[in-house]
Amino acid sequence: MKKFLAVLLSVAMIASMSAVSFAARVPGSLGPDVDLYGPLLYDEDEYTVNEADGDLYVIEYGDTVYYGLIEEGNAVKDHDQVEKLKIKYEAEVGAELVEEIKLVKLRINVGRGEYDYFYFVAIKLTDKWVNYESDVVGEFELDRKANSKKNISQIKDYKQGIEFDVFYENTWILDSDYYLLEEGDELQLIWGERYAIKFDGDEEASLTFGTEPNEGEFEVDISGQGKIYFELTTDADEAIVAANPEADIHFVNFIGVNGGAVKFNR
Repeated sequence: MKKFLAVLLSVAMIASMSAVSFAARVPGSLGPDVDLYGPLLYDEDEYTVNEADGDLYVIEYGDTVYYGLIEEGNAVKDHDQVEKLKIKYEAEVGAELVEEIKLVKLRINVGRGEYDYFYFVAIKLTDKWVNYESDVVGEFELDRKANSKKNISQIKDYKQGIEFDVFYENTWILDSDYYLLEEGDELQLIWGERYAIKFDGDEEASLTFGTEPNEGEFEVDISGQGKIYFELTTDADEAIVAANPEADIHFVNFIGVNGGAVKFNR
């Protein structure tokens, strides 16, 4: 079941909730008690933010990771609170993975068919295609000038460390029951998804893809196969298409980490 982040009346309560909808109240008086809550992933179809826990919700290369802005225990939705806000980020590990950092306003489903907008710090990650897990470790610093007319207090040198892992959702590291293939196992693949699969056995396993009537099966000799990293695509080989203008050709590609074809034993 999806786990939806709850922003309630205190940061302590936030940390203990996992299965309710995102909701908040903007207080009438704002103080300097601030916090960044995350890491989170945004579901653009459901308008929800989900806690990236390395299990159900995995941070992958190319994702955008969000940290919710909390002030006085409330999710920030008032533009006056962020108008003079300055955000600095200092990377400790994984600086090459952080492509862009910016303040964004996301539409959030607050339940009962209602929606509201809240502010988040968004971290856009580089879309790398590698066969290893990476760490992102750094520190944010927040500063804001006071505005007595709008009842906005000063935030000075507020610092908060962040840390999260980046890998692939479809990997035996996270789900060995599904992506560690043994003799006779069958794995259904999805177009455009990236996989890190490990094999264990001396016979064969099957990789299947597509749906009727355009479905296929790729049988793999898993003896000594070890592990593979690939993306299943339908990208056309333009040279083959150009050489056969009258043919109706469909392509299935197992694209590896270096952009070349994946090598199977058989």
